[in-house]
Amino acid sequence: MADCLIYWKACSVELNEFTSDNPGPWNLHYHSKSRHLFNQVERGENLWIVVFDTTPPPGDWLLIERISVIEKRHKPEFPRPYQIIGDPKKSVSFDIRKQGDLTPVLRKLNFVTGKKILASGARIAHSLQCIRPLTTGDSALLQQYSKNLPTVSKLSEMLPTQMQTSRNSPPSLIVDPSSSPDCRFYSSNCQLPVETGRRSTGTRNFG
Repeated sequence: MADCLIYWKACSVELNEFTSDNPGPWNLHYHSKSRHLFNQVERGENLWIVVFDTTPPPGDWLLIERISVIEKRHKPEFPRPYQIIGDPKKSVSFDIRKQGDLTPVLRKLNFVTGKKILASGARIAHSLQCIRPLTTGDSALLQQYSKNLPTVSKLSEMLPTQMQTSRNSPPSLIVDPSSSPDCRFYSSNCQLPVETGRRSTGTRNFG
């Protein structure tokens, strides 16, 4: 098998689902409806998770996590029963408030299929609708890129309530999680779209 690149489309909604009182079990976890993803990755491999910030145009792609798989669980009682558990000693959460655009790196990836990303901005999402298995060289490139990125101990550190935003920030993009097959927590209560932002210099919009 191989490491995989995944677009976390519902980032805005799911980050806001959790507060200090309801942190959720989703740090370093990935829960999905996709049996294909579940079968694709094995223990010791990595899920590289990316998100898209829609401002400023044409928008930035950002690397938010590397989940090093330590365990897989099938829990049919949950809406997203295919659960991938990350090794807390090897997995990393990256600070998306302090990153540049990942697009140049994404375009260098060859993928197992050999189909490279040629688009830019939001159109890259069309190339990431499905799980994208990476070549060994792709994984090495992402490892090299990420080794100097700032990190956070948990994703909740980047919740909007813990960020300073400017008064004149633009309205945030609303994302409907029902359009995505993946979710980062056990329940299915992420039904209401909410707004979010990220950088300390102003509200950022995820799409």
